[in-house]
Amino acid sequence: MGKTLAAAASAFTLATLVAGTGLTAASASAAAGRAEAFRMVSGQVSGKAGVVATGAFTAGGTTNLNTNVATLRLHGGSFRINPRSTQTHVHIDPRTCVLNALQEGTYRIGHGTGRFAHLNGSGSYAAELLGVLVRNARGKCSESKPPRALQQVVTAHGPVSGA
Repeated sequence: MGKTLAAAASAFTLATLVAGTGLTAASASAAAGRAEAFRMVSGQVSGKAGVVATGAFTAGGTTNLNTNVATLRLHGGSFRINPRSTQTHVHIDPRTCVLNALQEGTYRIGHGTGRFAHLNGSGSYAAELLGVLVRNARGKCSESKPPRALQQVVTAHGPVSGA
């Protein structure tokens, strides 16, 4: 997979995903924390995404899905979410240059600020990516150039504490 496509397809795949970034280990358990759900949606190749969080707390904000560790910037503070991919499936239709990718994995959250300063948790996520690749000079689908269009949807859920 080309470098640009790898960055896009790793979006929340988050650069196949960051081993050892020093985030606080998830200390929340189902008994200690309440469930939280996150939905991140981007229609931009840049990966800038809107975020909605519901459950133990409700907040909205933004993030960038094209980074190794996403910082969710929500009203009242921010925190990092560190994903770890467990499986990735990528399919490119050579006739239409449509890219379909699905990634599943786990995540940990930490490094909070403001109202999220003590937030900890972990859970699972699914990232779906749909895009249209450009063709190279030979008429093949290019995996090294930015796609013409890209949509990313990430859903994540798990217990949190410190909210």
